[in-house]
Amino acid sequence: LFEEVPNTVTLTWNHSPDVQEDGEAHYVIMKRDASTATWYTAAERVFSNKYTVTGLLPGRKYYFRVVARNEIGDSEPLDSKDTWLINKDP
Repeated sequence: LFEEVPNTVTLTWNHSPDVQEDGEAHYVIMKRDASTATWYTAAERVFSNKYTVTGLLPGRKYYFRVVARNEIGDSEPLDSKDTWLINKDP
């Protein structure tokens, strides 16, 4: 996880072997505010192993999840271990 642009977080991860071998397989990126238990889809049909999540609110902490998806179903989720704090503007 890293922040290149204010109020965004760029996620990178290692490719799932399924996504590399299956042209229909892709990733789903999810985000969750640390104060809630609900996951929201940030992006679907991501084919690379890098994605920038936008629209994050300053002063909030977030968790992120990446899931590989193909016609059989979803992989086990890859969750961020720690929250990511979006800094408030000075």
